[in-house]
Amino acid sequence: MVTLALPGLCWLAGCGRTSIDLGTADQATGTAASGGSPGVAGSSPGGTVGVGGDDGGAAGTASGVAGAAGTAGSNSRAGSAGSSGRAGGGGEPAVPNCGTLRCDPHAVCDRGGGTPTCVCVPGYVGDGITCEDEDECATGTAECAPEADCINLEGSYDCVCREGYVGDGFECEDIDECAEGTDDCSDLATCTNQPGSYTCTCDPPYLGDGVICGIGCPGHDFGTDTSAFILSGTSAFDSMAPSCGGVPDAPDFTGVFTAELTGEYDFLATGSTSALVLAVFEGECGTTELACTADGSTGVAATLQLPASGTATAVVEGANGRGATFDFRIRMRSCPNLRLAEAPATLQDTTEGHGSFHTTSCGGAWTAPDFTVVFTAPTTDTFTFDTVGSEYDTVLALLDGSCEGNEIDCNDDSYGLQSEVSADLAEGESVTVVVTGYAGAYGPFMLNVT
Repeated sequence: MVTLALPGLCWLAGCGRTSIDLGTADQATGTAASGGSPGVAGSSPGGTVGVGGDDGGAAGTASGVAGAAGTAGSNSRAGSAGSSGRAGGGGEPAVPNCGTLRCDPHAVCDRGGGTPTCVCVPGYVGDGITCEDEDECATGTAECAPEADCINLEGSYDCVCREGYVGDGFECEDIDECAEGTDDCSDLATCTNQPGSYTCTCDPPYLGDGVICGIGCPGHDFGTDTSAFILSGTSAFDSMAPSCGGVPDAPDFTGVFTAELTGEYDFLATGSTSALVLAVFEGECGTTELACTADGSTGVAATLQLPASGTATAVVEGANGRGATFDFRIRMRSCPNLRLAEAPATLQDTTEGHGSFHTTSCGGAWTAPDFTVVFTAPTTDTFTFDTVGSEYDTVLALLDGSCEGNEIDCNDDSYGLQSEVSADLAEGESVTVVVTGYAGAYGPFMLNVT
C-alpha cells in the first residue's frame, strides 16, 4: 500500500490536503488487486477526487475493485469514486480481459481500433474468443516447395523434401543419383536421371528391369552339343511362358539346341531343391510349344523328336513362379531315332554320324552305324519296309515291339544292294525298323513304308 500526501485545492478557507490510497499490483499469484481507498475529507474546502486502484496482479483472476467515493470535507464536496483497475495479465482470466471480452489463450487483445477486439495469433483461426489450430497444409496457405511434403503442427507447419530431393523443405533441389553414383542400376544398364528419381534401362542385347540385366532368350546356346551338363538356374526376368504351370513374369532359364542328327532328345532339369516346370518350344525362342511337363518332384524331363538341323528351345521355371537352381542337360537317345504311325510313307535321312547299337543276323556288322524307326500300325494289315533309292549297300531288320525287342525279320539284298522286310501287324501294334549297312557301310538312305 502506497500513501501519498497531495496538495488540496485552495478555496476561501485555505488549502486542505487529501490522503489518496492507490491500489497496488499484486505479483502473479492469481489474486485480484484491491481498488483505491475512499477519499479522505480535506481540512480545507474541496477534498480531491479519490483515485481508482492500479492494475491487477500479473496472473490475477479479476480486475481491481473501484475506490469508494471520497468523504466530504467540512468545506468541500465529496471526492468521486475511483475507477476499476485492469485485469491481471498472467494465466487464463476468469473475467473479461479485453474490455468486455474474454480472449482465447491463443489470441491477443487489439485495442487500436477504439473498441477492444480479440484476434487469434498466426497459426490459429477463429473469432478470437475461440481459436483453433489452422491446418496450413489443408488450406494451401503453407509455403512448402512443390517437391516437399507439408506436415501440420500445432499452431504451425513443417516442410520436408521428398525422397530424391534435398533442401530445407521450402526450397528443394533434385538429387542426380546417376551423377553421384547412388543409383542401383546394373553395370549392363544405363542410368537416366529423372526429377526426384532415376530410371535404369538394360543396354542391348541385354534384358531385365535395369537393376538386373542379362541375356534374354536364349540365355544359353547349346549348339549341337549333347554332352554338356551345366549347373544353371532361373534368371531375373521372364522370357517365355510354359503352358503347364508357368507363371507370368516368373524368372526362367532358356536354352536353345540344334539337333545335328535326326533323333529323339531328352531335355532334363534335375537336382533342384524345389519343383520345376519344363517346356520345349519350336525353333529359337519360338511361340509353338512342342512339349510341357510339371510335377511336384525336384526334376523334370521332356522327350522331343527333332530332325537333323532342327532347333528347339527349352524353358525351365520354378513351380509357382519361384526362382530355382538345377542341373540342365540335353541328350540324344540311342533308339529310336524316329517314330512313325502312318503308311504309305517315305523317309530320307542318313546313317552317317549315328552310333552302332544293333548287330543284325543278315550281314549288318557291329561297326556299321544304324538308324532306327519305331513304326506303329495305323490299321491291321501287312506292312512292307524297303530301302530302294538308298545310296549305299543297306541291311534291314525288324525287331518285335520296342528297341529292345527280338529280331523277327532281316534282309540284305532284295533289290540289288537294297533290302526289304515285312510284318503282319494289328492296329496299334509296333515294330522297330533298323536301317544299317553291309560290312560297316553307311550313308544317305531312303525308307519306304507300304
